[in-house]
Amino acid sequence: MPTTKLASIRESLSKCQKIAIYHQATEDSERVTLYPAFPKELAIAYSGYIAKAFKAVPLSQTPLAEMKPKREAQVVIEGGNGECHGEVLEWILCCGKAGKTLPFRRLNSPAFHAYGLIYLSCAKLQVNVLQAQVQARMREIAAQQAVGAYKALWKMEEYREFKEGVDAVYDRHRKQWSKTPEGKAAHKETEQRQRKAQEQRDRAKQRRDANFQRAVARRHHVEPASVTPDGNDGSYTLSVEGRQVRKSQAGRPGFVQLDLATLGVSSRQFRAATDYPALTAKEDKNSSSPPTAEETSVTQSADAPRQVASEKEAILPGDKGTGTGKVDVAN
Repeated sequence: MPTTKLASIRESLSKCQKIAIYHQATEDSERVTLYPAFPKELAIAYSGYIAKAFKAVPLSQTPLAEMKPKREAQVVIEGGNGECHGEVLEWILCCGKAGKTLPFRRLNSPAFHAYGLIYLSCAKLQVNVLQAQVQARMREIAAQQAVGAYKALWKMEEYREFKEGVDAVYDRHRKQWSKTPEGKAAHKETEQRQRKAQEQRDRAKQRRDANFQRAVARRHHVEPASVTPDGNDGSYTLSVEGRQVRKSQAGRPGFVQLDLATLGVSSRQFRAATDYPALTAKEDKNSSSPPTAEETSVTQSADAPRQVASEKEAILPGDKGTGTGKVDVAN
């Protein structure tokens, strides 16, 4: 119902023509007065049943000779529940006084049965707006009652036995159907659909990993192939090339030279994490120089503070030639 139309009806509600609305359950029953003076324009606007009773049609479709105001003063609703018809008419009158369509009032238990009677009355009077509201509430109640009824049934031993029997019959028929040409075709179609979905998920994961590798590689100034994601938590393994500066022989350890800046580790961090002696005053002065444009900032772990990587190189023990060392770095 357009709000502008309701607003205009509201303004002329006290001056518009009034009609008497009666209810007659059967042809032999006595008429009962529902409303002695109901606004005719409001009733016609909401109820298709009343509009047809007064043969209300648009002015564009009305002959000029029939445009004089009609003076019918009553309408009889035949059949249905008189109390529910009164509830619907009361709702229409409230909407007219408010100038807008209002929600229907909440009904007490047993709500589903009460709403069902209101729904039938809306269908009789052809009040489509209220009928849609009542139907939505009935669906909500039905969903709640269905869940409660299922939980109550599940506690019964007879129901569990019945369900087990039904499941057994269903499984037997499903297995028999799967051997038919239709069943085989449906199974093949399902497998193809699942395979395509898995391929799409795999391609999406590959794109995410590739983007992650490129971002980490730019941060460490290495090739994306050197970065291996370890999971979905942002951790990764960084593989870097080391240069052997001394071979191990006669019990003497070998050493491999790694670029700490590539790993995002400063000299101070490296020495604090190993058994190497602390920096001398001269080394400390050199290591605390401001970072250049080529230096990289990385976070080593959740517990370690954010450090600026230096261009120093670490000499790590090793017993092999030039190779690849793996260092786990948390993003």
